[in-house]
Amino acid sequence: MDKLRADRSLLNSRLEEVSNYAVPEKCGNFFDSALINQDGEDKPRDVIIDIVSEANSTFANGMFSNLCPPGVKSFHYSPVGENAKDNKTIRDWFSAASQTVFELMGKSNFTTEISEAFEDFGWAGTVNTAIEEDPQRVFRFMTYHISEYYIREDANKIIDQVYREFKQSALQIVGKYNLPDDDIPEKIASDAKSSEYSSNGKQYTLIHVVYPNPDFRKLNDDGEPMVGNKHKAWRSVTVCRETKSIIRDSGMDHMPYCVARLQKRSKSAYGFSPGLRVRRSAGILNQAINAILMGGQRAIDPPPMLDVSAYKGGLKPTFYNYPGAVNLYDSAGGAKPPSFAPVPTNFPVGLELVQMFEKDVHGAYMVNLFQMLQQLSENTNRDKTAYEVMQLVSEKYTMIIPVVARIIEEYFQSLHIKAFYMAYNAGKLGVAPKGLLDENGNFDVDVTFDSPLALAAQRSQLKSVFDASAAVLQIDQQGLDWLNLDKFTQFVFESYGVSGDFMRSETEVQQIREARQKAMQEQLAQQQMADVAKAQDLNKAPEGGSIASMVGGTL
Repeated sequence: MDKLRADRSLLNSRLEEVSNYAVPEKCGNFFDSALINQDGEDKPRDVIIDIVSEANSTFANGMFSNLCPPGVKSFHYSPVGENAKDNKTIRDWFSAASQTVFELMGKSNFTTEISEAFEDFGWAGTVNTAIEEDPQRVFRFMTYHISEYYIREDANKIIDQVYREFKQSALQIVGKYNLPDDDIPEKIASDAKSSEYSSNGKQYTLIHVVYPNPDFRKLNDDGEPMVGNKHKAWRSVTVCRETKSIIRDSGMDHMPYCVARLQKRSKSAYGFSPGLRVRRSAGILNQAINAILMGGQRAIDPPPMLDVSAYKGGLKPTFYNYPGAVNLYDSAGGAKPPSFAPVPTNFPVGLELVQMFEKDVHGAYMVNLFQMLQQLSENTNRDKTAYEVMQLVSEKYTMIIPVVARIIEEYFQSLHIKAFYMAYNAGKLGVAPKGLLDENGNFDVDVTFDSPLALAAQRSQLKSVFDASAAVLQIDQQGLDWLNLDKFTQFVFESYGVSGDFMRSETEVQQIREARQKAMQEQLAQQQMADVAKAQDLNKAPEGGSIASMVGGTL
């Protein structure tokens, strides 16, 4: 943990600086000096602008409302494998499971934690949301501040290790770590039993690490499933820094932490954010606004001049140039008060600088895009369609496409699949249908997202296919033979948000095509017989070898 913190010290200082401007309510968490912050202190005193924080809020709210709008089921589950997808019973079961998980998420704290996660995407670029079991609501979500955790990647650039350091009181530790195999240190147990708050409220530092279990085995030597948490795919260990002892050594089926990056930093496991991108612009913007305010203050509240000879007290002449400063002079001997040349203040240039750097901030946070989406919804008094979102995205801000794709792939898919399995293990989805489970009682699940922004990102691929098809047709009319029209048609339906409940399986489509082909063949045969009968003179015997003679012979 200490090594990971040291390696990230420079990034921590940058993130602390960005949080001052973007999320002042979250600043002061990276260094010990932050402990002097008090509740109610909303931002550092040297930060006088709200432009970055407003842009960060617009970005977070826009992503949240267009990727996972509250009260709207913007995802659905499906089985993995064509055989399972062709089974109507399995498809119906997944459809019901999607609705159940959606309702369970609505009853949990999903909305509050995901909205906070999008806020962290805007300034930190890296988000960590854990999904944990809840005895009442099946699962609960927890989004952690980036100063609290550190991550490592495997050889494939996939995050497979998470180290989280946090503080809890002795009473909280005893209340949470109460499983039979847990080992509470004697010092902590003694403090928790005390009736004095100074003891049971004493804070201890815990480190929780999750990493792949090197001893993971699904089956034992007899071919039976391994039993016990320590044999699961992920190792989960909690230690106490002060006592240097292991409190819990266990295992999990899935990595509980969903860590995602808004944009990937080169040669780093951590993400890159709009806040980090405009860090220097935010500092210059703050200084420019401060200079404009100081110039305005001097113009409105110039320093007054007072004659010390009118006062008894031995005052000495003093001179200052800040707004409202009291300057003293001595008129004894006929001295005249000094005159100060007015400090030139170029307000137009200052305002131009402010507008220029404000534009940079809004561009990095894609403020104009989300404002247009909001205006579209307000002006039409209806929800935005995926086509309307796609048009705005493709015409104005194509940069958001890879951002959305990364959030869906690295964040939403992991989070929603874990929610599915937790609901299933809790018995909320019923019994899995036959044909879905393998010999070990397991099955794989896929999740598709159909919110406006997710569909817009998906439908952006349609334009490239249409453009390529138009170019191919100009060269060779048969060039479209290279295009798998069945898969492309299915992709078109999915990109328009058509639910899988309304889609036929490949087997059903094949049966419809075979029936249509058979009907066409029968119709063609009947038409041929009618044409033969019409052309044949019924008063003459049919010629040998003709179709009429063969038909007659058959009859």
